[in-house]
Amino acid sequence: MKLWYVAVLGPPAAFAVLVMLADASLGDTFSMLMYASLVGLMALSMWVVCLAHAGFHRPVLLLGPPVIVTLGLGAIAADLPARVTFALSEPALTAYADALPEKESWTFEERRAGLFTITQARRWQGVVQLTTGDGGLLVSCGLARAPADRLAGIEASAIEHLTGDWYTTCLDFD
Repeated sequence: MKLWYVAVLGPPAAFAVLVMLADASLGDTFSMLMYASLVGLMALSMWVVCLAHAGFHRPVLLLGPPVIVTLGLGAIAADLPARVTFALSEPALTAYADALPEKESWTFEERRAGLFTITQARRWQGVVQLTTGDGGLLVSCGLARAPADRLAGIEASAIEHLTGDWYTTCLDFD
């Protein structure tokens, strides 16, 4: 019977972890979301098998998958994975941003700052913009540190406030 617990509760837990990791990465989410979709279909299939099984009346196995998936999606809706990842990385990101030379052009050098891999960076007139991944097809996402009155100078189609002078940015190319 222990195998039922692994078979029924494992895929929803894997689904929740994959979608939270995709949310935390601030970019390059396309492939991770594809894997999460496949695992989610497998989780749904196993759950339906349990529901269809005539003699199967284990509440943990019947209620567990929907609860796990709901908690994972609720964390995403509250943007918890991205905020926790940023909070853990903020000191390293701030040190990296402060060490960048003042120039308007982009620097193309892959470097780790906290839990993020920075692929492009630039700093000009007190504004720092960092690219952390491709976000999927035709989207470039990252972070920016800027006073609120200087947000207009940031190259992005979407800007969301994180904390203090830090923002998440995405540039949609389509």
